[in-house]
Amino acid sequence: MTQGQLPDLTRFPQALGARAENYAQRAADVVRPYAPVRTGDLAASLTGEAEQTGDGFVARVVAGVDYARYVLEGTPPHEIRPSSRKALFWEGAAHPVRRVDHPGTHPNPFGDAAADALVDLAREVVAEAIAEVIGG
Repeated sequence: MTQGQLPDLTRFPQALGARAENYAQRAADVVRPYAPVRTGDLAASLTGEAEQTGDGFVARVVAGVDYARYVLEGTPPHEIRPSSRKALFWEGAAHPVRRVDHPGTHPNPFGDAAADALVDLAREVVAEAIAEVIGG
């Protein structure tokens, strides 16, 4: 770029799109410490995915465990019955039971707590793409 010439900003979407997959993986790294830990499986299952769209890309953090939805959204009160036995029993229970009334769980949208850090990361990635376009 010569003095007085404006940068070719038409390259910006391509420069940003080239960083999409890396951004998605870095976003998963940002969210992971906010995940609740009982076994560590939920946090370990978090990965980033990027998808091209008509005018850019979408990046998302995806959980690879089937119970993630219940952690994020919570559950209503519900009855639990045995599926393969006549009764339920667990360590610490006084005796086997035919059913349990579960009180439900509160939602834990742990990704929301990472929102500020994700915005900072997005700003960083956009700045890198701008620097590439203006500098190159």
